[in-house]
Parts: sequence; C-alpha cells; structure tokens
Amino acid sequence: MNSFKISKTLASIVAFLAIIVSSVGVFWNNGGEAFYVTSIYGDQVQMYGKGIYAYDTYFKAPIQIGTDIVTLFIAVPILIIAIWLNKKELLRYKLLLLGVLSYFLYSSASLAFGVAYNRLFLVYLLYFSAALFSFILGVTSINTKDILNKVTEKMPRKAIANFMIFAGFSVFVWFIEILTALFTGKPPVSLSVYTTEPTYIFDLGIIAPSAFACAVLLFRKKPIGYVFAAVLLVLNSFIGVVIVSQTIVQKFVGVNISMGQFIAFVGVFIVMSLVGIVLNIKLLKNIRI
Repeated sequence: MNSFKISKTLASIVAFLAIIVSSVGVFWNNGGEAFYVTSIYGDQVQMYGKGIYAYDTYFKAPIQIGTDIVTLFIAVPILIIAIWLNKKELLRYKLLLLGVLSYFLYSSASLAFGVAYNRLFLVYLLYFSAALFSFILGVTSINTKDILNKVTEKMPRKAIANFMIFAGFSVFVWFIEILTALFTGKPPVSLSVYTTEPTYIFDLGIIAPSAFACAVLLFRKKPIGYVFAAVLLVLNSFIGVVIVSQTIVQKFVGVNISMGQFIAFVGVFIVMSLVGIVLNIKLLKNIRI
C-alpha cells in the first residue's frame, strides 16, 4: 500500500471520529447549568455548565459548538467527497483532499490542546493523530516534479501569492489581545481559566509563516508553492464559515460581541474566506487532470 492510500484510509478514520466528536458537541445536553469559578488570576469566570463543554467558559464553549456544527454538516461531507474523488489519485483531487485535511488537523489540534479535559479526551487524541499522519502522508505522496507540467497558463499565481501575504498578516489581529495583555499585565480576556490560547500559536506560529513562505515560493514559481497554496486556500475558505457559525451560537446563548470585536475578529476573516473560496476554485480548475 502506497503512502497516499494510507493517507486516504486515515482520512476515512478522521471523518468517522469527526462525526463522533462534533455530534456529541452539538447534540449532547446533560441538563446542567452555568456556574462561576474563580480563576488563578482572581477573576470570577462564568462556565458553560452543559454538555461535553461543561467545564469550558461561557465564552469559549459556544465557539467550539459553532465549530462542531460546521465540521458535522459541511466539512465531513466535503471530506467524504474528496476521498471518493481520489479513486484515481489525480493531482487536482489530491490537493483538494490535503486542503480539507488541513481543516481537520487544525480543528482536532484545537480540541486536543484547547478545550477543558472531558470524557472525549482519548477520542480527541486519536482524531488529532489520524489527521496529522493522514496530512503528512498525503503531502509526501505528491510528486512535486510533475506539478509544473499540470499547471495551466491561466493559473492566477501572482494573485494567490498576494493573497497569501494578506492572509499571513490577517492573523496579526491576535496581537491586539496579546500586546494589550502585555502592557496591562493582565491575561487576555479570552484566556480566563485557560493556561494558553492555542489559536495564537497555530495562527501566528504556523499559519502566518506558512502563508508568507507560500507567497515567496509562488513568486519564484516553485512547484511546492502550489501545494502550500492548495492547503492554505481551503483552510482559509473554511475559517469564515466557522467564524460565522461561532458568532451565531455565541449570540444565541447571550454572549455580547462589540462592533469593534466583530470587525477585527469576524469581518476580516469572512472577507478572507470569500476571496479564498474564489482563488481555490481557480487554482483547482487550472490543474490539468
């Protein structure tokens, strides 16, 4: 069995585990109630108190539920379609599958490192591991020497490269919270009872450098740049949808978001998502089968 076939098998496991995790997150309600705890910083923090995210904050739990909704009803069906399209292991569909897997890798890592310990911890562990190795094996199965022969003359290479620069800088919005905390001596509001915020690490430590590297590779016409682009464009396409879902769930449970927060942390990513979808379609269309 070659590495890509193993990657597809693991991707099927990812889909199965994602259904379990997101279904529990969306539908399980143990009838609990919100409660308050005192954080290590001495602040009173409201906890969600219900379902699998009972021990997450009233701010953070709706975010995760919103993500679960997108995972269950949008991402999993797309992943299943991407796996099915790869029956003949064509480059265009390999790149699509890698892009979709990047969403599950990001999502599973956020669960494994970000949510309060709960009964699904071992499932989160398997979910993250399957997504990680499926993604790695999928990337290593790509024959980069063949990519330039598959790219058409209409490939919007420079447009994608410029978008990647903007995408890399877009996640710098998190510096607003980080620098505010640094100067005030107080932890970010979103941190509350948590020890760290994985999103800062993933976005600023991985996504931003990857986007900048992708831009450089595309400007230099390096074939691996198209692999980076396929992955990051699909991931960007999902982000806006996820943030809309998260915001709706937060509003539903009564979490108030200021207009400034909406523009900085929601509006920017929605625009990025829409542009990412358009460029992703163009990228895949301009990969010869």
